[in-house]
Amino acid sequence: VRPGVFKAKVIRLGNKCPLIYDSKDCLLYKTVKEINWRNYKLPQEEGTLPLAPMVLVVSLISTKVPYTVPGKFAVAYHDEIHEQLRLALQALGRMIHSYVTHRQRQEHERHRQSIFQIYAREIARDLCLLTGVSQEEIFDRLMETVRAKAKASEKRPSPQQEALKLKEVPAPSITAKVPAKEKLKERSQHTLDAFIR
Repeated sequence: VRPGVFKAKVIRLGNKCPLIYDSKDCLLYKTVKEINWRNYKLPQEEGTLPLAPMVLVVSLISTKVPYTVPGKFAVAYHDEIHEQLRLALQALGRMIHSYVTHRQRQEHERHRQSIFQIYAREIARDLCLLTGVSQEEIFDRLMETVRAKAKASEKRPSPQQEALKLKEVPAPSITAKVPAKEKLKERSQHTLDAFIR
Protein backbone atom coordinates (compact mmCIF):
# COMPACT_ATOMS: atom_id res chain seq x y z
CA VAL A 1 0.00 0.00 0.00
CA ARG A 2 1.53 3.28 -1.09
CA PRO A 3 0.13 6.26 0.78
CA GLY A 4 -1.29 9.05 -1.31
CA VAL A 5 -1.45 7.04 -4.52
CA PHE A 6 -4.94 5.60 -4.08
CA LYS A 7 -7.95 6.55 -2.01
CA ALA A 8 -10.51 4.02 -0.89
CA LYS A 9 -13.91 4.14 -2.52
CA VAL A 10 -17.17 3.44 -0.68
CA ILE A 11 -20.12 1.93 -2.52
CA ARG A 12 -23.32 2.21 -0.47
CA LEU A 13 -26.27 -0.09 -1.01
CA GLY A 14 -29.70 0.05 0.60
CA ASN A 15 -31.72 -3.11 -0.02
CA LYS A 16 -29.39 -3.96 -2.94
CA CYS A 17 -30.02 -0.59 -4.62
CA PRO A 18 -27.05 1.75 -4.99
CA LEU A 19 -27.28 4.99 -3.03
CA ILE A 20 -25.69 7.44 -5.45
CA TYR A 21 -26.46 10.85 -3.93
CA ASP A 22 -25.89 12.53 -0.54
CA SER A 23 -22.97 10.34 0.49
CA LYS A 24 -21.77 12.91 3.05
CA ASP A 25 -25.12 12.71 4.90
CA CYS A 26 -25.30 8.90 4.85
CA LEU A 27 -24.72 6.86 8.00
CA LEU A 28 -22.90 4.17 6.00
CA TYR A 29 -20.33 6.64 4.62
CA LYS A 30 -19.86 8.45 7.95
CA THR A 31 -19.24 5.20 9.80
CA VAL A 32 -16.57 4.12 7.29
CA LYS A 33 -14.88 7.52 7.68
CA GLU A 34 -14.88 7.47 11.48
CA ILE A 35 -13.05 4.13 11.73
CA ASN A 36 -9.38 4.63 12.57
CA TRP A 37 -7.88 2.65 9.69
CA ARG A 38 -4.33 3.37 10.89
CA ASN A 39 -4.89 0.71 13.57
CA TYR A 40 -5.19 -1.79 10.72
CA LYS A 41 -1.98 -0.73 8.90
CA LEU A 42 -3.78 1.42 6.33
CA PRO A 43 -2.60 5.02 5.93
CA GLN A 44 -5.31 7.59 6.64
CA GLU A 45 -5.49 11.32 7.11
CA GLU A 46 -7.67 12.54 9.96
CA GLY A 47 -11.38 12.33 9.14
CA THR A 48 -10.98 10.89 5.63
CA LEU A 49 -11.16 7.54 3.95
CA PRO A 50 -8.07 5.31 4.05
CA LEU A 51 -5.44 5.99 1.41
CA ALA A 52 -5.36 2.47 0.01
CA PRO A 53 -6.32 0.74 -3.24
CA MET A 54 -9.57 -0.75 -1.97
CA VAL A 55 -13.31 -0.58 -2.54
CA LEU A 56 -15.60 -0.93 0.47
CA VAL A 57 -19.09 -2.14 -0.39
CA VAL A 58 -21.44 -1.39 2.50
CA SER A 59 -24.86 -2.97 2.09
CA LEU A 60 -27.80 -2.45 4.44
CA ILE A 61 -30.66 -4.87 3.93
CA SER A 62 -33.77 -4.51 6.03
CA THR A 63 -37.54 -4.47 5.74
CA LYS A 64 -37.50 -0.85 6.88
CA VAL A 65 -34.31 0.99 5.97
CA PRO A 66 -34.31 4.38 7.73
CA TYR A 67 -33.72 6.72 4.79
CA THR A 68 -33.17 10.43 5.39
CA VAL A 69 -35.71 11.49 2.77
CA PRO A 70 -38.42 9.65 0.81
CA GLY A 71 -36.15 9.83 -2.26
CA LYS A 72 -33.95 7.10 -0.70
CA PHE A 73 -30.70 8.99 -1.21
CA ALA A 74 -28.99 8.25 2.13
CA VAL A 75 -29.45 6.19 5.29
CA ALA A 76 -30.42 8.15 8.42
CA TYR A 77 -28.58 7.79 11.72
CA HIS A 78 -29.76 4.92 13.88
CA ASP A 79 -27.77 3.76 16.94
CA GLU A 80 -28.14 0.03 16.39
CA ILE A 81 -27.23 0.21 12.69
CA HIS A 82 -24.25 2.43 13.48
CA GLU A 83 -22.93 0.06 16.16
CA GLN A 84 -23.34 -3.10 14.07
CA LEU A 85 -21.73 -1.48 11.03
CA ARG A 86 -18.83 -0.26 13.16
CA LEU A 87 -18.26 -3.78 14.51
CA ALA A 88 -18.41 -5.27 11.00
CA LEU A 89 -15.91 -2.72 9.69
CA GLN A 90 -13.57 -3.41 12.61
CA ALA A 91 -13.72 -7.14 11.85
CA LEU A 92 -12.89 -6.30 8.23
CA GLY A 93 -10.03 -4.12 9.46
CA ARG A 94 -8.59 -7.01 11.45
CA MET A 95 -8.66 -9.20 8.34
CA ILE A 96 -6.93 -6.47 6.33
CA HIS A 97 -4.34 -6.07 9.11
CA SER A 98 -3.49 -9.78 9.07
CA TYR A 99 -3.27 -9.76 5.25
CA VAL A 100 -0.98 -6.70 5.18
CA THR A 101 1.18 -8.16 7.96
CA HIS A 102 1.47 -11.44 6.06
CA ARG A 103 2.53 -9.63 2.88
CA GLN A 104 5.08 -7.53 4.77
CA ARG A 105 6.49 -10.67 6.39
CA GLN A 106 6.82 -12.34 2.98
CA GLU A 107 8.55 -9.27 1.55
CA HIS A 108 10.94 -9.15 4.51
CA GLU A 109 11.73 -12.85 4.07
CA ARG A 110 12.46 -12.37 0.34
CA HIS A 111 14.79 -9.47 1.13
CA ARG A 112 16.51 -11.50 3.83
CA GLN A 113 17.06 -14.45 1.49
CA SER A 114 18.46 -12.21 -1.24
CA ILE A 115 21.03 -10.97 1.29
CA PHE A 116 21.93 -14.59 2.12
CA GLN A 117 22.44 -15.30 -1.58
CA ILE A 118 24.73 -12.29 -1.94
CA TYR A 119 26.99 -13.34 0.93
CA ALA A 120 26.80 -17.13 0.45
CA ARG A 121 29.96 -17.22 -1.71
CA GLU A 122 32.02 -15.35 0.90
CA ILE A 123 30.68 -17.48 3.76
CA ALA A 124 31.54 -20.63 1.78
CA ARG A 125 35.09 -19.36 1.22
CA ASP A 126 35.60 -18.67 4.94
CA LEU A 127 34.05 -21.99 6.00
CA CYS A 128 36.31 -23.75 3.51
CA LEU A 129 39.33 -22.35 5.33
CA LEU A 130 37.96 -23.43 8.72
CA THR A 131 36.64 -26.90 7.87
CA GLY A 132 38.77 -28.01 4.94
CA VAL A 133 35.68 -28.98 2.89
CA SER A 134 35.64 -27.74 -0.71
CA GLN A 135 34.22 -24.27 -1.27
CA GLU A 136 31.80 -25.42 -4.00
CA GLU A 137 30.29 -28.12 -1.79
CA ILE A 138 29.71 -25.66 1.06
CA PHE A 139 28.27 -23.08 -1.36
CA ASP A 140 25.89 -25.68 -2.87
CA ARG A 141 24.68 -26.70 0.59
CA LEU A 142 24.15 -23.08 1.64
CA MET A 143 22.18 -22.32 -1.54
CA GLU A 144 20.14 -25.49 -1.07
CA THR A 145 19.21 -24.36 2.44
CA VAL A 146 18.31 -20.86 1.23
CA ARG A 147 16.10 -22.29 -1.55
CA ALA A 148 14.37 -24.67 0.89
CA LYS A 149 13.61 -21.77 3.24
CA ALA A 150 12.31 -19.70 0.31
CA LYS A 151 9.95 -22.48 -0.80
CA ALA A 152 8.71 -23.00 2.76
CA SER A 153 7.93 -19.31 3.22
CA GLU A 154 6.16 -19.07 -0.16
CA LYS A 155 3.99 -22.09 0.59
CA ARG A 156 2.79 -20.60 3.86
CA PRO A 157 -0.77 -19.37 3.16
CA SER A 158 -2.11 -16.05 4.34
CA PRO A 159 -4.38 -16.06 7.42
CA GLN A 160 -7.43 -15.51 5.21
CA GLN A 161 -6.58 -18.53 3.06
CA GLU A 162 -6.23 -20.65 6.20
CA ALA A 163 -9.58 -19.41 7.51
CA LEU A 164 -11.33 -20.09 4.21
CA LYS A 165 -9.87 -23.56 3.87
CA LEU A 166 -12.61 -25.97 4.83
CA LYS A 167 -11.77 -29.32 6.29
CA GLU A 168 -12.70 -31.99 3.82
CA VAL A 169 -14.87 -34.55 5.52
CA PRO A 170 -15.74 -37.65 3.53
CA ALA A 171 -19.45 -37.99 3.04
CA PRO A 172 -20.90 -41.13 4.58
CA SER A 173 -22.24 -43.61 2.09
CA ILE A 174 -25.95 -44.18 2.47
CA THR A 175 -27.64 -47.15 0.91
CA ALA A 176 -31.36 -46.84 0.55
CA LYS A 177 -33.54 -49.89 0.84
CA VAL A 178 -36.33 -49.45 -1.60
CA PRO A 179 -39.19 -51.91 -1.20
CA ALA A 180 -40.31 -53.70 -4.30
CA LYS A 181 -43.26 -52.04 -5.94
CA GLU A 182 -46.49 -53.79 -5.30
CA LYS A 183 -48.64 -54.44 -8.23
CA LEU A 184 -51.56 -52.12 -8.11
CA LYS A 185 -54.85 -53.82 -8.23
CA GLU A 186 -56.75 -52.85 -11.23
CA ARG A 187 -59.81 -51.06 -9.98
CA SER A 188 -62.23 -48.87 -11.66
CA GLN A 189 -62.01 -45.39 -10.25
CA HIS A 190 -65.62 -44.54 -10.70
CA THR A 191 -67.30 -47.28 -8.77
CA LEU A 192 -68.87 -46.82 -5.37
CA ASP A 193 -67.18 -49.97 -4.13
CA ALA A 194 -63.69 -48.51 -4.84
CA PHE A 195 -64.63 -45.25 -3.15
CA ILE A 196 -65.74 -46.97 0.09
CA ARG A 197 -62.59 -49.07 0.45
